[in-house]
Amino acid sequence: MTTQQMLIDGRPIHGDDLLTKQEVLRFLSISSTTLYSGIANGIYPKPVKVGLRRSAWRGCDIIKLKQIIFSGKALEKNCWVDAQTSDLKPAEPSAA
Repeated sequence: MTTQQMLIDGRPIHGDDLLTKQEVLRFLSISSTTLYSGIANGIYPKPVKVGLRRSAWRGCDIIKLKQIIFSGKALEKNCWVDAQTSDLKPAEPSAA
């Protein structure tokens, strides 16, 4: 994933980009309900406030999330520890 650029609507995503909700939904191929449920459960990163009535997601957070999803590791509840430092903890494989 590091050698391949991630794109939204044909433009590359960079770590310092701020993404709108619609961009995040298209990029992750999820619904708005899934996004907000995942945020409430700590699975997806929280947006940052960029105005009185506007929020956006940091590109670096969404890129890291997509990389973990592509790696095939499961995301568990409360895995998004700190959206400010982007520390994601993928679920450990179960020994079954």
